[in-house]
Amino acid sequence: MMAPRHGADDQSGTAPATGSPWAAFSGQWLLVPNLVTYVRGLLLPVFAVLLALDAYGWALAALATIGLSDWLDGYLARRLDLVSRLGQCLDPLLDRVAMIVIVISCTAVGLTPWWLVAVLVTPELALGCIVLVHPAGRRILQPTMIGKCRTALLFAGFPLLILAAPQALDSMALTVVAGVLLAFGSAGHLMAGVQYGRALLEADHSDAPSGSAG
Repeated sequence: MMAPRHGADDQSGTAPATGSPWAAFSGQWLLVPNLVTYVRGLLLPVFAVLLALDAYGWALAALATIGLSDWLDGYLARRLDLVSRLGQCLDPLLDRVAMIVIVISCTAVGLTPWWLVAVLVTPELALGCIVLVHPAGRRILQPTMIGKCRTALLFAGFPLLILAAPQALDSMALTVVAGVLLAFGSAGHLMAGVQYGRALLEADHSDAPSGSAG
């Protein structure tokens, strides 16, 4: 749904129209970059549990590992020439899941307000609905600059917020910096959601059959 870090699009940008939906991923499940991506997914519930248990240091370490793996899988895919469609699909999907898990976890322990959950989750739900309703929405989109900046701001703001918490450094200055990053990241998230939504809808319109054969 969102842009991949595992590499560039294939020529068509869409999965094969025939055969099993898993056929496009044949031979890709055990590629090293994808294994790194799996680890990122497995660390998300670990982070949530650690934060709920007030183990803020370990939660921060888990979050840092999640962020590092997000860069590492893409780097390995390009470096080892192991760019795969599975990676292109899993990487942005896990980015979205990670964002939702992180904001809900932080809100559940009182670090962020509930309205932030709505701001970050609503665009993802809307894009998900577009993908379900419009078949052309299943293509992989190229990242936009706003989308990249949004991701960087949010994934910098949340760790700082955890580090600034009373259970950690108890720093008001860091809390303010984290709040500013999250505010700009949230605004960018809404803007990126609109961009990706329009791109998906326009893709569906462009794929519709024309009225004349020419």
